[in-house]
Amino acid sequence: MATNQPTSEATADKQKQQTEPSLPATLPSVPSLSPECNQLKEQYDACFKDFFPRFLQGQRTNDCDSLFSSYKECVMRAVKAKNIHLWEVDGTGDSAK
Repeated sequence: MATNQPTSEATADKQKQQTEPSLPATLPSVPSLSPECNQLKEQYDACFKDFFPRFLQGQRTNDCDSLFSSYKECVMRAVKAKNIHLWEVDGTGDSAK
């Protein structure tokens, strides 16, 4: 008589899935500060989503650095254009920053 017992390989796969941290299949899409930066943000988010599980496994080479740099530059231009004072946003109240 055959039983419906899971194989040891299936059990190991299930345990691995339960212990490996990962990002959700879909992340909520939050737009960038400026619509001009949305495409760069989406590219960076996709790159990071691919990189993060490898980071958790010990890979420290981040292939997303150049995308992040481009996105950050775009956001900083938007901050300046919108006349946002980061020292006010971060709560320090120090206008010298």
